[in-house]
Amino acid sequence: MSLPNYLRWFRNLQEPPLEEEQVDDDNAVSMVIELVLGLAIFLIMIAVGSSCKWELVKKMFSSPKALKAAAVGVTCQFLVMPAVAYALTKIFALDGYMAFGAIIAATMPGGGISNIYTMWGQGILELSVFMTIVSTIVSFGMTPLWIYIFSNFVIDFSDNSTTSEPTIAIDQIAISLVMLLVPLSIGVSLNFCSCTNKIRPILEKGIHVLAILFLMAAIVALLVQYHEGLADFATWQLGVSAFIYFPIATGLSYGITTLLKFSPAARRTVVFEVGLQNLALALAIGEQALKYKWQREQAIPFPLLYAIFMYCWAGLLVPVFRRQRRVNEEQGNVDCDPDFFVVSENCDEADDVALSMEFDTSKQKARKERSGITPVAEDPTEETERDEDLRVVDV
Repeated sequence: MSLPNYLRWFRNLQEPPLEEEQVDDDNAVSMVIELVLGLAIFLIMIAVGSSCKWELVKKMFSSPKALKAAAVGVTCQFLVMPAVAYALTKIFALDGYMAFGAIIAATMPGGGISNIYTMWGQGILELSVFMTIVSTIVSFGMTPLWIYIFSNFVIDFSDNSTTSEPTIAIDQIAISLVMLLVPLSIGVSLNFCSCTNKIRPILEKGIHVLAILFLMAAIVALLVQYHEGLADFATWQLGVSAFIYFPIATGLSYGITTLLKFSPAARRTVVFEVGLQNLALALAIGEQALKYKWQREQAIPFPLLYAIFMYCWAGLLVPVFRRQRRVNEEQGNVDCDPDFFVVSENCDEADDVALSMEFDTSKQKARKERSGITPVAEDPTEETERDEDLRVVDV
């Protein structure tokens, strides 16, 4: 586990299996599953890109609060998540490749699914995209490092005849970054096409529905492919650990962001970003990292079960978080901090006076019109009279 050993292991990450007979004949099914998962993420990121303002995402690279949120998110992602996963493997006595599967699920950050749940849960979408980009870049070094460290704790490599060290293809992480940025750029470009302005809302809703359907289809395909492994290795200990993993990890993340006095919208964003892992990448790496089919049958059940439970838990959080935002509105509490340089449909509480010179508030005005509140046009003379009245009151 020394640094030289890790560096040698890191240089050999992309080496293929040595013996062709070690590879099973399920490549066709695996390719179909990877295609479905990739297409789902591609569609999700187009929807996310069309719903966020890219100029605001770029501003976050110089925003102290956004950088702080990203640092907290990366810390929770690469410290809290692996620590919780490792603790669960010890508490529930998950050994060998079952524990390795838990580590894979814990070290795959980001992915478009966190962005779309942030949008549904009325977090800060632009902050979510920013954090996803940062965590994905950091994962180039941290993901192989954690997999190397934890695999030596949970797998005994002394018997070379029955075990083999996992080989992590770095190009898979690079592909995940491309799969994040390319469709995101396509979605952002829709905001600049006048011909798509009228159909963009319909297009976004359609993409959301298609993305969900593709994800459900991918999960069903994985269940079919690994039903033997699930039947043999999906014990109650594995099921319970996968079930409670999300609430424990996200609860800790929410507590940390609360102690750091993040705004409610920022807390919601960090929770989704940390708890919703890139399970498509985890499953793909699980397929490629292990040489033997029996190894994959033991390693895949945890990330597969966690994917199902993760979507369910996040779905339950969406109405809870939406209610939190609504209550903050009714009580006049600040829900979204304008210092993140974000004004979107998820951040109506931002200080419009401070941001009106820089951001479009048409979405907020449309929302007020639907609520029966007619926006009144600003009159410069009225503004002058108000200023005079304020000076009189001050006197």
